Amino acid sequence: MEIQLDKMQIQLDEDNRITGYATVGGFVDGIEVSEEVINSLEDEKIGSYKYVNGEVVFDAEHFENRQAEIAKEEQEAISDSLDLRVEQLQAQVEYISILTGVDLV
Repeated sequence: MEIQLDKMQIQLDEDNRITGYATVGGFVDGIEVSEEVINSLEDEKIGSYKYVNGEVVFDAEHFENRQAEIAKEEQEAISDSLDLRVEQLQAQVEYISILTGVDLV
């Protein structure tokens, strides 16, 4: 991502992690940085960069932990969805069993 502006801003959280950037406008308490800083950021890694003494530092461990959390949440969502579908199918089988008088369970 090549952005051709002179100055931009980054937004930091309480741990000095970069949580966002602005190429137009800015943030309350935003920190002005050069276009090289902005161009060095990868969007999918925002939140895993720290801004320390005017330098961007990538925290690989934090990124890997975030990726693991995301994967776990996605797996839990899939599992919850499957559990719900099984419950729906069981209810349908019970309903058909009642309607037909045939013990399907």
